[in-house]
Amino acid sequence: GAVVMAAGADGNSGRINVALADGAVAANGFRIMGLATESIAANQAGNIAHFGGVRGVDTRGTAVGETWAAGDILYPHPTIPGALTKNEASAVIKLPLALVLFANANGTLFVRR
Repeated sequence: GAVVMAAGADGNSGRINVALADGAVAANGFRIMGLATESIAANQAGNIAHFGGVRGVDTRGTAVGETWAAGDILYPHPTIPGALTKNEASAVIKLPLALVLFANANGTLFVRR
């Protein structure tokens, strides 16, 4: 469920290199690819959702000091790379990235990049 952004390309492979999204820089909004649907080790391939459901992620908001509920709109977090926030006012990147479908330790987000 981490927010990832393009960080380059892998030569002729056709793959995009990604990094945790830095939500403190407004220009990075153009680089955001979506949410990782799995843990991706450094220099390895992985899957990213840019539209649709992402299941099995903690959607309670406690990791960022918030409480999320079904229906909350989430934005790239301004101070925690790769994280989300429901606080649009504090978000540097005003990009509605996900909607909480099920708020739970094993919850579901709907991604709309």
